[in-house]
Amino acid sequence: GDTALVLAGGGGSDEYRASLMARVERHGLGDRVRWIDHVPAEHLAPLVSAARAVLMPSRYEGYGMPILEAMAAGSAGVVSTSTCLPEVSAGIWDTCDPDDPNAWAHAIDRLVGEESAHDAAVERGLAHAATRTWDECARRTAAFLKTAAESA
Repeated sequence: GDTALVLAGGGGSDEYRASLMARVERHGLGDRVRWIDHVPAEHLAPLVSAARAVLMPSRYEGYGMPILEAMAAGSAGVVSTSTCLPEVSAGIWDTCDPDDPNAWAHAIDRLVGEESAHDAAVERGLAHAATRTWDECARRTAAFLKTAAESA
């Protein structure tokens, strides 16, 4: 097929990256995997919106802003079950244990092979991201601070 895996962003040690690339080469997939260390901000939305699926198999995340950014760019995706990711994706994207490659393979196959599943994730993600604005964040923060001040 013409599907490629694009690994975007830095992180991880040089040894870990080398072990991943060695595995890619062992399986004869070198021509189907691309690694982009740094994605300039102006290229991020076009890169993400061009993806058939955005995968976030993270074990640790602070908030998961990349998920909302990907949803706003019209992407479907899969996230890990760790930390805030299931909450941020709001049940719109499939979730998988970060250590369960079979679950990830199934979820990816679904988004790549089932047009209706992909399109539903895109549509619902766009709607969800539209409700997560900075104005809404400020409104909720102000409401929380008001409640906290009244409780003090």
